[in-house]
Amino acid sequence: MHRKRLSVYVIILIIGMLIGGYMGEILATVMPDGVAKDFFLTSIVGNFGPVSINLLIIALTLGPLVLKINLVAILGLFIAVYLFRSFI
Repeated sequence: MHRKRLSVYVIILIIGMLIGGYMGEILATVMPDGVAKDFFLTSIVGNFGPVSINLLIIALTLGPLVLKINLVAILGLFIAVYLFRSFI
């Protein structure tokens, strides 16, 4: 039971980060240039090179994978966790 709950939390965290990332992209087009825009939308970008998986029957190459985190994405994560905990 605990394993199932952990997987639900991970899914909620990923969904929250995705929604926050999309909110950040929308805000980037709407907000005028200035300090507030820089504060909310400055991102930390992490690149992970191509990841290759060889399963003998099929070989997969994923990448490069990019992780882009900004304040709006983190706020989206917290909102998703709050909504999840309040409704369940």
